[in-house]
Amino acid sequence: MAKSTKKEQPEVMYIEAVGLQGSGWIQDDTRGTANPIELAGPSKLGIPKTGKRKVKREDGSWYNEDIRHIKDCPFISVAEQKQHGIEPSPDPSADAIFLEKGYGVFVREGGAEGTFDYLKEAYYNESNPERVARATALYRVLKMDEKNEQDIENEMMKADAIKYVGTLYEKRGKVYVYNENKIDGICSLMAIFAESYSGKVTAIQRIAQQRPEWFLDKVSRFEQTTLTEVSHALELNVIGFKVNSVEYKAKDKIICTLGNEKLSNDEKIERFADWLRTSDGHEAYMELKAEIDAAKNKLLQN
Repeated sequence: MAKSTKKEQPEVMYIEAVGLQGSGWIQDDTRGTANPIELAGPSKLGIPKTGKRKVKREDGSWYNEDIRHIKDCPFISVAEQKQHGIEPSPDPSADAIFLEKGYGVFVREGGAEGTFDYLKEAYYNESNPERVARATALYRVLKMDEKNEQDIENEMMKADAIKYVGTLYEKRGKVYVYNENKIDGICSLMAIFAESYSGKVTAIQRIAQQRPEWFLDKVSRFEQTTLTEVSHALELNVIGFKVNSVEYKAKDKIICTLGNEKLSNDEKIERFADWLRTSDGHEAYMELKAEIDAAKNKLLQN
Protein backbone atom coordinates (compact mmCIF):
# COMPACT_ATOMS: atom_id res chain seq x y z
CA MET A 1 0.00 0.00 0.00
CA ALA A 2 1.08 3.59 -0.62
CA LYS A 3 2.65 5.59 2.17
CA SER A 4 2.66 9.33 2.70
CA THR A 5 3.85 11.69 5.39
CA LYS A 6 1.32 14.07 6.85
CA LYS A 7 1.10 17.44 5.11
CA GLU A 8 -1.11 20.51 4.97
CA GLN A 9 -4.50 19.76 3.45
CA PRO A 10 -4.83 20.98 -0.15
CA GLU A 11 -7.73 23.08 -1.43
CA VAL A 12 -10.79 21.03 -2.41
CA MET A 13 -13.50 22.08 -4.89
CA TYR A 14 -16.86 20.30 -5.09
CA ILE A 15 -18.79 20.95 -8.31
CA GLU A 16 -22.04 19.76 -9.87
CA ALA A 17 -23.40 19.97 -13.40
CA VAL A 18 -25.96 22.67 -14.11
CA GLY A 19 -29.55 21.46 -14.40
CA LEU A 20 -29.38 18.25 -12.37
CA GLN A 21 -32.67 16.72 -11.32
CA GLY A 22 -34.27 13.32 -10.67
CA SER A 23 -33.12 11.57 -13.81
CA GLY A 24 -34.12 7.92 -13.65
CA TRP A 25 -30.59 6.96 -14.72
CA ILE A 26 -29.21 3.95 -12.86
CA GLN A 27 -25.50 3.24 -12.30
CA ASP A 28 -24.61 0.44 -14.71
CA ASP A 29 -23.03 -1.98 -12.25
CA THR A 30 -26.00 -1.72 -9.86
CA ARG A 31 -28.79 -2.14 -12.42
CA GLY A 32 -31.00 -5.11 -11.60
CA THR A 33 -29.54 -5.56 -8.11
CA ALA A 34 -31.35 -5.28 -4.79
CA ASN A 35 -29.83 -1.83 -4.21
CA PRO A 36 -29.75 0.09 -7.50
CA ILE A 37 -27.97 3.45 -7.27
CA GLU A 38 -29.85 6.28 -9.00
CA LEU A 39 -27.77 8.95 -10.67
CA ALA A 40 -28.59 12.65 -10.66
CA GLY A 41 -27.53 12.98 -14.27
CA PRO A 42 -25.85 11.14 -17.14
CA SER A 43 -22.89 8.89 -16.33
CA LYS A 44 -20.40 11.32 -17.89
CA LEU A 45 -20.50 15.02 -18.79
CA GLY A 46 -17.55 16.20 -20.84
CA ILE A 47 -16.10 19.65 -20.12
CA PRO A 48 -14.53 21.36 -23.19
CA LYS A 49 -10.74 21.38 -23.02
CA THR A 50 -10.49 24.95 -24.30
CA GLY A 51 -12.21 28.05 -22.99
CA LYS A 52 -11.68 31.61 -21.80
CA ARG A 53 -11.13 33.47 -18.55
CA LYS A 54 -11.06 37.13 -17.55
CA VAL A 55 -7.57 38.60 -17.07
CA LYS A 56 -6.49 42.12 -16.06
CA ARG A 57 -3.83 43.91 -18.09
CA GLU A 58 -1.10 46.04 -16.53
CA ASP A 59 -2.96 49.21 -17.60
CA GLY A 60 -6.03 48.11 -15.62
CA SER A 61 -8.14 47.01 -18.59
CA TRP A 62 -9.60 43.52 -18.89
CA TYR A 63 -9.60 40.98 -21.70
CA ASN A 64 -10.77 37.44 -22.37
CA GLU A 65 -7.74 35.13 -22.35
CA ASP A 66 -7.67 31.79 -24.15
CA ILE A 67 -7.14 28.94 -21.70
CA ARG A 68 -6.65 25.24 -22.27
CA HIS A 69 -6.59 22.10 -20.12
CA ILE A 70 -3.59 19.84 -20.60
CA LYS A 71 -3.31 16.98 -18.14
CA ASP A 72 -0.49 17.38 -15.59
CA CYS A 73 0.31 20.88 -16.89
CA PRO A 74 0.34 23.59 -14.17
CA PHE A 75 -0.38 26.37 -16.68
CA ILE A 76 -3.83 26.96 -18.19
CA SER A 77 -2.99 30.06 -20.25
CA VAL A 78 -2.50 29.02 -23.89
CA ALA A 79 0.12 31.74 -24.32
CA GLU A 80 2.05 30.56 -21.27
CA GLN A 81 1.86 26.94 -22.41
CA LYS A 82 3.33 27.90 -25.76
CA GLN A 83 6.12 29.85 -24.07
CA HIS A 84 7.10 26.66 -22.25
CA GLY A 85 6.73 24.50 -25.36
CA ILE A 86 3.78 22.56 -23.92
CA GLU A 87 1.27 21.20 -26.41
CA PRO A 88 -1.82 18.97 -26.02
CA SER A 89 -1.48 15.21 -26.40
CA PRO A 90 -2.21 13.82 -29.89
CA ASP A 91 -4.64 11.48 -28.12
CA PRO A 92 -7.92 13.50 -27.94
CA SER A 93 -9.01 11.67 -24.79
CA ALA A 94 -5.78 12.27 -22.84
CA ASP A 95 -6.68 15.81 -21.71
CA ALA A 96 -10.42 15.24 -21.28
CA ILE A 97 -12.27 16.29 -18.13
CA PHE A 98 -15.48 14.50 -17.17
CA LEU A 99 -18.03 15.04 -14.43
CA GLU A 100 -19.11 11.52 -13.64
CA LYS A 101 -22.69 10.98 -12.45
CA GLY A 102 -23.26 14.74 -12.61
CA TYR A 103 -20.66 15.90 -10.10
CA GLY A 104 -17.01 15.78 -9.10
CA VAL A 105 -14.56 16.64 -6.35
CA PHE A 106 -11.21 18.10 -7.41
CA VAL A 107 -8.14 18.52 -5.20
CA ARG A 108 -5.54 21.21 -5.98
CA GLU A 109 -2.25 19.34 -5.63
CA GLY A 110 0.64 18.11 -7.76
CA GLY A 111 -0.21 17.52 -11.39
CA ALA A 112 -3.90 18.24 -10.70
CA GLU A 113 -3.34 21.96 -10.02
CA GLY A 114 -3.93 22.90 -13.66
CA THR A 115 -7.18 20.92 -13.79
CA PHE A 116 -8.38 22.63 -10.59
CA ASP A 117 -7.50 26.12 -11.86
CA TYR A 118 -9.05 25.50 -15.29
CA LEU A 119 -12.38 24.41 -13.80
CA LYS A 120 -12.39 27.28 -11.31
CA GLU A 121 -11.50 30.08 -13.74
CA ALA A 122 -13.19 29.00 -17.00
CA TYR A 123 -16.40 30.76 -18.01
CA TYR A 124 -18.10 27.33 -17.98
CA ASN A 125 -18.15 27.76 -14.17
CA GLU A 126 -21.47 29.37 -13.29
CA SER A 127 -20.03 30.39 -9.90
CA ASN A 128 -17.11 32.31 -11.43
CA PRO A 129 -17.73 35.98 -10.45
CA GLU A 130 -15.73 37.13 -13.51
CA ARG A 131 -17.80 35.01 -15.91
CA VAL A 132 -19.19 36.68 -19.05
CA ALA A 133 -22.99 36.48 -18.84
CA ARG A 134 -23.40 35.21 -22.39
CA ALA A 135 -21.03 32.27 -21.82
CA THR A 136 -22.52 28.80 -21.49
CA ALA A 137 -22.59 27.58 -17.88
CA LEU A 138 -21.95 23.84 -17.56
CA TYR A 139 -21.30 23.45 -13.83
CA ARG A 140 -21.22 25.34 -10.54
CA VAL A 141 -19.03 25.27 -7.42
CA LEU A 142 -20.93 24.23 -4.31
CA LYS A 143 -20.45 25.68 -0.84
CA MET A 144 -20.73 22.49 1.13
CA ASP A 145 -21.46 24.11 4.48
CA GLU A 146 -24.47 25.96 3.06
CA LYS A 147 -25.77 23.11 0.93
CA ASN A 148 -25.78 20.61 3.77
CA GLU A 149 -26.59 22.66 6.85
CA GLN A 150 -29.28 20.22 8.04
CA ASP A 151 -26.93 17.24 7.73
CA ILE A 152 -24.20 18.98 9.69
CA GLU A 153 -26.61 19.47 12.62
CA ASN A 154 -26.87 15.71 12.96
CA GLU A 155 -23.69 15.30 15.00
CA MET A 156 -24.15 11.59 15.63
CA MET A 157 -24.39 10.86 11.92
CA LYS A 158 -21.38 13.06 11.29
CA ALA A 159 -19.38 11.18 13.92
CA ASP A 160 -20.25 7.85 12.28
CA ALA A 161 -19.20 9.16 8.87
CA ILE A 162 -15.85 10.45 10.17
CA LYS A 163 -15.30 7.17 12.00
CA TYR A 164 -15.81 5.30 8.73
CA VAL A 165 -13.25 7.49 6.95
CA GLY A 166 -10.83 6.64 9.74
CA THR A 167 -10.97 2.98 8.68
CA LEU A 168 -9.51 3.90 5.28
CA TYR A 169 -6.01 4.55 6.65
CA GLU A 170 -3.85 4.09 9.68
CA LYS A 171 -0.80 5.88 11.01
CA ARG A 172 2.33 3.79 11.44
CA GLY A 173 5.01 5.85 13.10
CA LYS A 174 5.29 9.06 11.10
CA VAL A 175 3.62 7.83 7.92
CA TYR A 176 0.10 6.94 6.83
CA VAL A 177 -0.79 3.61 5.23
CA TYR A 178 -3.89 3.64 3.04
CA ASN A 179 -6.49 1.00 2.08
CA GLU A 180 -6.02 1.79 -1.58
CA ASN A 181 -8.71 -0.47 -3.08
CA LYS A 182 -11.43 0.77 -0.73
CA ILE A 183 -10.39 4.40 -1.27
CA ASP A 184 -10.30 3.97 -5.06
CA GLY A 185 -13.75 2.39 -4.99
CA ILE A 186 -15.21 5.35 -3.09
CA CYS A 187 -13.48 7.79 -5.44
CA SER A 188 -15.03 5.97 -8.40
CA LEU A 189 -18.49 6.11 -6.78
CA MET A 190 -18.26 9.78 -5.83
CA ALA A 191 -16.29 11.04 -8.84
CA ILE A 192 -13.33 12.21 -6.74
CA PHE A 193 -10.22 13.22 -8.68
CA ALA A 194 -6.97 13.58 -6.75
CA GLU A 195 -3.36 12.61 -7.38
CA SER A 196 -2.33 11.20 -4.00
CA TYR A 197 -4.09 8.98 -1.48
CA SER A 198 -3.77 11.71 1.14
CA GLY A 199 -5.61 14.01 -1.27
CA LYS A 200 -8.27 11.38 -1.93
CA VAL A 201 -8.86 10.83 1.78
CA THR A 202 -9.04 14.60 2.30
CA ALA A 203 -11.80 14.85 -0.30
CA ILE A 204 -13.66 11.82 1.10
CA GLN A 205 -13.44 13.24 4.63
CA ARG A 206 -14.74 16.63 3.45
CA ILE A 207 -17.81 14.99 1.92
CA ALA A 208 -18.33 12.79 4.99
CA GLN A 209 -18.26 15.84 7.26
CA GLN A 210 -20.61 17.92 5.15
CA ARG A 211 -23.05 15.24 3.96
CA PRO A 212 -22.80 12.46 6.58
CA GLU A 213 -26.21 10.84 6.07
CA TRP A 214 -25.93 10.89 2.27
CA PHE A 215 -22.32 9.68 2.43
CA LEU A 216 -23.00 6.73 4.72
CA ASP A 217 -26.07 5.68 2.72
CA LYS A 218 -24.19 5.73 -0.59
CA VAL A 219 -21.11 3.95 0.74
CA SER A 220 -23.03 1.28 2.64
CA ARG A 221 -25.31 0.45 -0.30
CA PHE A 222 -22.36 0.48 -2.69
CA GLU A 223 -20.34 -1.88 -0.51
CA GLN A 224 -23.26 -4.16 0.36
CA THR A 225 -24.17 -4.62 -3.31
CA THR A 226 -20.69 -5.88 -4.15
CA LEU A 227 -20.39 -8.04 -1.03
CA THR A 228 -23.72 -9.67 -1.89
CA GLU A 229 -22.56 -10.40 -5.44
CA VAL A 230 -19.32 -12.00 -4.18
CA SER A 231 -21.22 -14.09 -1.63
CA HIS A 232 -23.62 -15.28 -4.35
CA ALA A 233 -20.68 -16.18 -6.58
CA LEU A 234 -19.22 -18.34 -3.80
CA GLU A 235 -22.57 -19.96 -2.98
CA LEU A 236 -23.15 -20.80 -6.65
CA ASN A 237 -19.62 -22.21 -6.90
CA VAL A 238 -18.78 -19.69 -9.63
CA ILE A 239 -15.57 -18.65 -7.88
CA GLY A 240 -13.32 -19.99 -5.17
CA PHE A 241 -10.30 -18.94 -3.15
CA LYS A 242 -6.99 -20.71 -3.69
CA VAL A 243 -4.73 -19.43 -0.92
CA ASN A 244 -4.95 -15.67 -1.63
CA SER A 245 -6.03 -15.91 -5.27
CA VAL A 246 -9.60 -15.63 -6.58
CA GLU A 247 -10.33 -17.91 -9.53
CA TYR A 248 -13.25 -19.16 -11.58
CA LYS A 249 -14.20 -22.75 -10.77
CA ALA A 250 -15.42 -23.71 -14.26
CA LYS A 251 -12.53 -22.23 -16.23
CA ASP A 252 -8.81 -21.89 -15.81
CA LYS A 253 -8.71 -18.21 -14.96
CA ILE A 254 -7.40 -16.28 -11.97
CA ILE A 255 -9.40 -13.10 -11.43
CA CYS A 256 -7.02 -11.39 -9.02
CA THR A 257 -4.66 -11.93 -6.08
CA LEU A 258 -5.34 -10.51 -2.62
CA GLY A 259 -1.85 -9.91 -1.29
CA ASN A 260 0.49 -12.00 0.83
CA GLU A 261 -1.11 -11.69 4.27
CA LYS A 262 -2.85 -14.58 6.00
CA LEU A 263 -6.55 -13.79 5.54
CA SER A 264 -9.74 -15.32 6.89
CA ASN A 265 -12.51 -16.22 4.45
CA ASP A 266 -14.49 -13.09 5.42
CA GLU A 267 -11.40 -10.91 4.91
CA LYS A 268 -10.90 -12.42 1.46
CA ILE A 269 -14.50 -11.68 0.54
CA GLU A 270 -14.19 -8.08 1.73
CA ARG A 271 -10.85 -7.48 0.00
CA PHE A 272 -12.10 -8.97 -3.27
CA ALA A 273 -15.26 -6.85 -3.10
CA ASP A 274 -13.14 -3.75 -2.41
CA TRP A 275 -11.08 -4.43 -5.54
CA LEU A 276 -14.15 -5.00 -7.72
CA ARG A 277 -15.39 -1.51 -6.83
CA THR A 278 -12.25 0.14 -8.23
CA SER A 279 -11.84 1.25 -11.84
CA ASP A 280 -9.21 -1.52 -12.27
CA GLY A 281 -11.72 -4.13 -11.16
CA HIS A 282 -14.74 -2.80 -13.07
CA GLU A 283 -14.33 -5.06 -16.12
CA ALA A 284 -13.84 -8.11 -13.88
CA TYR A 285 -16.96 -7.11 -11.92
CA MET A 286 -19.04 -7.02 -15.10
CA GLU A 287 -17.72 -10.45 -16.10
CA LEU A 288 -18.44 -11.86 -12.63
CA LYS A 289 -22.04 -10.58 -12.72
CA ALA A 290 -22.52 -12.29 -16.09
CA GLU A 291 -21.14 -15.55 -14.71
CA ILE A 292 -23.46 -15.32 -11.70
CA ASP A 293 -26.48 -14.77 -13.96
CA ALA A 294 -25.45 -17.77 -16.08
CA ALA A 295 -25.11 -19.95 -12.99
CA LYS A 296 -28.56 -18.86 -11.74
CA ASN A 297 -30.15 -19.63 -15.12
CA LYS A 298 -28.52 -23.05 -15.16
CA LEU A 299 -30.02 -23.82 -11.75
CA LEU A 300 -33.48 -22.80 -12.94
CA GLN A 301 -33.24 -25.03 -15.99
CA ASN A 302 -32.27 -28.11 -13.96
